[in-house]
Amino acid sequence: MPYSKSDRLSKLIPQDAKTLKDAVGMSTEIQDILNNDEDLNKVVTVAEELEGSLRNLGQHACGVVIGDRPTTKIAPVYRDPANPLPSCQYDGKYLEKSGLIKFDFLGLETLVVLKYATRLIQQTRGINIDLDQIPTDDPKTMRLWQQGLTEGIFQFDAQFVQQTLRKMHPTSFLEISALNALNRPGPIAFIPQFIARMHGEEEIEYVHERAIPILKETYGIIVYQEQVMQLVRVLAGFTRGQSDNVRKAMGKKIIAMLDELEGKFYEGCEKEGTLDRATAKDLWEKFKDFAKYAFNKSHAIAYSIVANQCAYLKANYTPEFLAASMSSNLNDTDQLAIFVDDAKTNFGIQIVAPDINESDSLFTVRDGKIIYGLAALKGVGAVATDAIVAERNANGKFKNLTDFAKRCATIVNKRILEAFAKTGVLDSLEPNRALIYMNADAILSYAAKSKDGANMLSLFANTVEDDVSEDRLHKNLPKTEPWTFGQKLENELSALGFYISAHPLDQYKHLIARANLATSATLATLGDRKSVQVAANVNSFGRRRTKTGKEMITINASDSAGNIDAVAFGDSAIEFAQILANETVVLISGKTSNRDDRVSIFVDSITPLNQWVAKIAKKITLDIRDGAILQDVKKAIIALPRGYTRVELVLHGAEKTATVALPGGVELGATTIADLIALGIKVEVE
Repeated sequence: MPYSKSDRLSKLIPQDAKTLKDAVGMSTEIQDILNNDEDLNKVVTVAEELEGSLRNLGQHACGVVIGDRPTTKIAPVYRDPANPLPSCQYDGKYLEKSGLIKFDFLGLETLVVLKYATRLIQQTRGINIDLDQIPTDDPKTMRLWQQGLTEGIFQFDAQFVQQTLRKMHPTSFLEISALNALNRPGPIAFIPQFIARMHGEEEIEYVHERAIPILKETYGIIVYQEQVMQLVRVLAGFTRGQSDNVRKAMGKKIIAMLDELEGKFYEGCEKEGTLDRATAKDLWEKFKDFAKYAFNKSHAIAYSIVANQCAYLKANYTPEFLAASMSSNLNDTDQLAIFVDDAKTNFGIQIVAPDINESDSLFTVRDGKIIYGLAALKGVGAVATDAIVAERNANGKFKNLTDFAKRCATIVNKRILEAFAKTGVLDSLEPNRALIYMNADAILSYAAKSKDGANMLSLFANTVEDDVSEDRLHKNLPKTEPWTFGQKLENELSALGFYISAHPLDQYKHLIARANLATSATLATLGDRKSVQVAANVNSFGRRRTKTGKEMITINASDSAGNIDAVAFGDSAIEFAQILANETVVLISGKTSNRDDRVSIFVDSITPLNQWVAKIAKKITLDIRDGAILQDVKKAIIALPRGYTRVELVLHGAEKTATVALPGGVELGATTIADLIALGIKVEVE
């Protein structure tokens, strides 16, 4: 079945559909397709039969089981073919009853990030960072916490936590640790109250004066398991052992033990004369709600120390920390895109595109810029790039295409070469990316014939020296038209998962500024329910129904400054989905929703951007570097009706560049800009 067919059907599935049957029942469009397409109908029928099947077995992320004899003599064991470690088939509760004990040994990728970041700092700045000596009260780090710029910070990188940090505006490490503990299913409901009390907006209350020393640090709110243990001791006279049983019973939801301890708590409070029955019962219920996933303080402090180490490095050595974070996410293009956006938008750091003579396998830093890592390219991998970098370090930079092909003959395959072409890795050797991509087989054939050694005769010359010095491989490749600006960007997107050298809206930047459109950078400053227009490149969109049955469409888009989120409801959502199915670059009009530090747009209308451009453009500048296409440009311009958009040509000769303004003006059509770009011209619109 063609991918386009299945892709079209999958995009129509409402996001809130729980099963395929629900999806079919909720969407008349899906029903129409299945009624008219026998193949898709068969696929859905088979898929419905498979739906609900167990996909795989789960394995504890860090649980290690230890016993006094071979585990197979105590519990059933399963070995996943994809995992070298066998797994017990009992869960934790039954393991302990069978005589085994489970320890959690947590392996944190964050520790690898910290290690690589400190190594980069030593290389780039000559500074040796001792992570154990990092202060918890560094002013620059505290500002980063307060701004919520915590992407990549251990335990604090979720969007909700970033928003909470901006509201909280912490001023101490203990407040950061408290937020770490509060951000769990049990105590998370207390975060607004914690912030209100912290800022003096709500009176701090204590259940009893004996609770003040225990809860003062957390503004009268229970945050840690240890506080529960202390409270049952001072309020109800529990022993240390009994208070630990409270922690265990609540944390592991041991109902029988909880019921027994509840009665003892009421009796203890009465005996101590601290709380009446009703108040004690209310407090006990709070204990149970809190204990759904409560942290102990030692756990929260330890986690927050690691988080503070990350925050300190990000605040004081930003390029190195972000480069290390990117290196830790080589195969996660979505996360890489987030880090790239964070670096550019929030810290003004330039991301240098991958280059065969400058990049290493991992992300590196030079002159405050982050150099993109070769191993992060889709389908390339660290094994090949490590070998390429080792060759370059051993024998010097690659001189030209011939030199690269000969020296990397045993390393590069077609997949790697095509990825290098798409992302411009070889631009410093050959700027025409299309030439490399279209002639990948010829380049690899030449490289294969070079494997026997440096003294063999080349494909095109009598000596190896001639080959390299004259770049014979390049000279003998057939002439190939360069990719247009748009093609370059689309190929970058397919190989990287996002744009790196430019953005599709860059050609309209002067027009966007003149029209005073909002951007992703200015949306947050506009306030709530403000009318707005924004040019956006749509990355993805999804359709679903609301609880009331209304159509809803969510849009994830971007401009050159960052991300843009939009949403539409009702019948217009269907119309917008049809536009977005055919258009990527659009003009979105609507009203802002600026609440809880999250900015989005409620959409009123969506227009293909080229239609808007055609109406208001005052001037287009055509940057022409190939004289052979001048006749094609002339035909395209002459064919346009007379209008008010001026045309300016920038012509590049061998020795100089000339700018020519054409007389009169033209009326741009809906596809004029795209047609000119397709000729291989760089177009700017004002």
